[in-house]
Amino acid sequence: MGVITMHLHANLETIDRLVEQGALILRSFHAQRAENPCGSQTEFLRGEFNGWRNTIHTEYHDSAEEIVDRVLAETCLPIPAAFDSGHCSTAYYWRWHPTGLTR
Repeated sequence: MGVITMHLHANLETIDRLVEQGALILRSFHAQRAENPCGSQTEFLRGEFNGWRNTIHTEYHDSAEEIVDRVLAETCLPIPAAFDSGHCSTAYYWRWHPTGLTR
């Protein structure tokens, strides 16, 4: 494994905690997905990881992918897609209707 050069302007301890947090969420997502691919907890963790990644981008902008790259290097797991529309037949897709939300 190569060394990843960090171009971030932040405390190294903070970056290490962010990497640890991202790795924990990513590992949890993949473990839950292996157990129950269509479960609500799987989708919750997918959202958690994508929310974590969006937050990192808000704070660190272009350098955020360096943090994400460290998570990927540490876990050797892929990033979950933002939305898995064709995977589960039990998923509900809500849309707006003038009389309220419908399925």
